[in-house]
Parts: sequence; structure tokens; C-alpha cells
Amino acid sequence: MRPPGVTLVICTHNGESRLPATLAHVAAQQVPDAIAWEVVIVDNASTDRTASIAAECWPAGVSAPLRVVSEPQPGLSSARLRGIAASRFEYVSFLDDDNWPAADWVQTAYALMQREAAVGAAGSCNEPVFESTAPEWFEQADHFFAVGEQGDAGDVTETRGLLWGAGLTIRHEAWLTLERRQFRFRTTDRIGTALTSGGDSELCLALRACGWRLWYEPGLRLRHVMAPERLTWTTLLSTVRASGRATVHHDALYLLLQPERRADRLFRLRWSWQWQAGAAALAAARAGVREILATVPPDGRAAQIARAAALGRMSALIQHRADYVRSLREILRPAAPAAPVGA
Repeated sequence: MRPPGVTLVICTHNGESRLPATLAHVAAQQVPDAIAWEVVIVDNASTDRTASIAAECWPAGVSAPLRVVSEPQPGLSSARLRGIAASRFEYVSFLDDDNWPAADWVQTAYALMQREAAVGAAGSCNEPVFESTAPEWFEQADHFFAVGEQGDAGDVTETRGLLWGAGLTIRHEAWLTLERRQFRFRTTDRIGTALTSGGDSELCLALRACGWRLWYEPGLRLRHVMAPERLTWTTLLSTVRASGRATVHHDALYLLLQPERRADRLFRLRWSWQWQAGAAALAAARAGVREILATVPPDGRAAQIARAAALGRMSALIQHRADYVRSLREILRPAAPAAPVGA
């Protein structure tokens, strides 16, 4: 086990314009001398002055050191993996370059993870910060931007069951559990400006499959800057479709977590693709009908969101039809460890 302490991993791609404000909030941390902490900037395939700006912005008087490491493979998931490898302490908090943590972040994360030994990952309460006026539909879709509440405070393993990657604190010992069981991401979070997603949910499901608990801690607070270019209806629907596509790669983990008899699982495996494809098509059709019949704009928007998610899932099911059942069998075969094995 690594020494107790907190590593703040800030993943950034071409973040020279965003990092100064973020690092100013990080540098303002109020951390007791007894708590060790550090900051790791993961420069993810940047082509601007991200690395040099990060070093220049870090004040000399801060008690925590700052290191910049490079991850040439584009993608938020790759950057976070690099951050875990570079971290020195047991508790690793993931921040994006547009996340501004509260001044007590390190202290709160440390106290929580020290107190709750069974918690493999903890999520935060994220508040949106708008550079311009928030769109009227934002409250209907705020969870797609990783802001708002994440359920009731405390253990959310059996209720919400998932946590957002922005502001996620993971226990390194829990991550080692996944490594020993040959965990590999089947989904990827954001790659540059491409709207991919699902890595944070997959990580949470894998931790649950290994017996770790998930915790929502509203005392962990950050402000998430909402860039105007992300706040268009078209971009939102693209994000929702990407989220729907990612759910296909989570099916095996959800099936693993369900307390069913093996015979039930084998039956579901035989007909799993047809069942899931039919369900996705039906969900898309129902949402389409709701959208047509909606007379109040918010209802129509909700139906559009539901239809985009269903269509995204259906497109991924079609794309992965040949290997869908094989992936499920790899997870569920008796000799396999109770965690996702790479495809």
C-alpha cells in the first residue's frame, strides 16, 4: 500500500488558457501539515504551452509539489491511467482542467478515505459555472455535464451505483485489485473534442464487481466551468448518443452484479443480443412518439434526450453484434475472476 496522502491528478489537453484559474484554486488548498499531498498535471497530447504554463503558474510557497507528466495517447481515460501510475499517495483525486476544487478538498478527501476503508471510490458535488447565460434546458440535462447532486450522502453502491469521473477520488489499493484481475477499459472518456464517454461508469462497475463500495460525499465540492461551445442543443444530443453507445460495454458488468442463478444467466446469454437490440429499438420508438405528442417544450426535449440515448445504444449494439455475446461469456465464465477481463 502507498503512504496515506492525496494526489490531485489534473488531466489536460491544450489547456494553457484554462490551467491558470484551475491551479489558482488548487494552490489555495488549506491542508494541515499532517496530511501529505501533491499535484500531478497530465499533459495529454497537447500542442500548445500546457506543460510550461502549468509549471509557471504554481506558486513557490505551496506545501505540495507539482509535477508535469506526459501522456502521448490522446484520451481522458489514457490520461487518468497515466496519472494513477505517476501518483505517490494512496488516494487519487481526478480533476479536469476546468474544475475548481474548494479550499478544503484535500482535507475532506483524506478524512473520508481514511475513515471509510471499504470505499474504493468517492464522488463529489459539482456546481456549474457559466461563462455565458445557461440554456433554458440545462437543468433537464445537467447530469450529462457531471454537475449537481449524485444522490443521498453516503454509500451509493446499491442505489445510484455510479459516480462521475470529474471529482472522483479513487483508492490506489482498489485500483490494484483491478490490475491484478487484468482490467482493461472497453469504453473511453473524452478524446480531444470527440464526444466519447463511459470510462468513469465502467470503472465504478468494475470496482463494485471486486467488492469495493462507492460513496457520495457532498462535502467534496468543486466548480465545473461550462464552456459556451458545449452548451448547444446539438452538442448535448451528441453527448447523449455517446453515453448511450457506452452502455453496451457495461452490460456484462451489470449482468455480473445481478444475483441470478447461473441457468438464468445462460438463458439470457443465448438471447441477449436480440433482447437488448429489441429493447433499444422499442425505447427509441416510444421516445419518438412522446416527442411527437408533446405539447410543452420541456416534455419534447426530454423525449429527444431519451431517443438520442436509445439510438446511441442501438447503433453500438449493431456495431458490436459479432462480439457482444463473446464479451458477456468472458466475464461470466466460472473460471474468470469477478472483474472485467479485456476483450
